[in-house]
Amino acid sequence: GVEECAEVLKDLPVDVRMMKEGTIFDTIQPVMEISGKYLDFGQYETTFLGLICQASGIATMAARCKKAAGRKEVISFGARRSHPTIAPLIERNAYIGGCDGVSAVPGAKLIGKEPVGTMPHALILIIGDTVKATKAFDEVIEPRVRRVSLIDTFNDEKIEALNVAGELGDKLYAVRLDTPRSRRAGTGHRPPRCTSSLP
Repeated sequence: GVEECAEVLKDLPVDVRMMKEGTIFDTIQPVMEISGKYLDFGQYETTFLGLICQASGIATMAARCKKAAGRKEVISFGARRSHPTIAPLIERNAYIGGCDGVSAVPGAKLIGKEPVGTMPHALILIIGDTVKATKAFDEVIEPRVRRVSLIDTFNDEKIEALNVAGELGDKLYAVRLDTPRSRRAGTGHRPPRCTSSLP
């Protein structure tokens, strides 16, 4: 958020010292120091706090996810849970925090990267079958796009993962789970035990 703060401050008669965007800091460290008449910049205090707090909060959570994932790839899909006008900033801050990629096109443009995504639930719902939808995705999407199958639309995720993996084989890069636990709450549904294995 310090780059946005700098943009607000650029025409004001003040001197500014700030950390570089993406710098790790502790809770007692000043991120930005402004020297000048308070009347010249005080009206922007809430703006500065909002810009820095939101950006650092998103970057911190992204860094924690990346640390937990180790060498595994972490992609930000934050745009799905935010207002479209702020989605690019959320994606940018997630990238600064350590995410390997972002899903929203405007966010990807902001960081100078190609957007990354998976097949949508809508494709599976329209086709009516996870394996058939994944095969259709594989047939029409250019080869450079990794094959990530969404496996939580109709059946148990373990069974769907095995079915998709059995059909696509080595072309399948990953599976995506997107089912909230709440979607099954109160249904009494217990997924069957998975005993199959793939070579």
